[in-house]
Amino acid sequence: QIARQAKVRGTNEQFAVVFAAMGITFEESNFFIDSFRETGAIDRTVLFINLANDPAIERIATPKMALTAAE
Repeated sequence: QIARQAKVRGTNEQFAVVFAAMGITFEESNFFIDSFRETGAIDRTVLFINLANDPAIERIATPKMALTAAE
């Protein structure tokens, strides 16, 4: 909900939301993506999603990639 409603108060400044999820199911992933699409937040969102059936090493890399994108 925070990512979907994010905005910079008192300004029209552009910004992006960096969203990272690790070890979630395909259904949970679809829920997040659909939620971002419904609210229009998908246009300003960068998603790093590691599914539960993805290799475990990706769970180590996912937060590092998200932090790098946020910088």
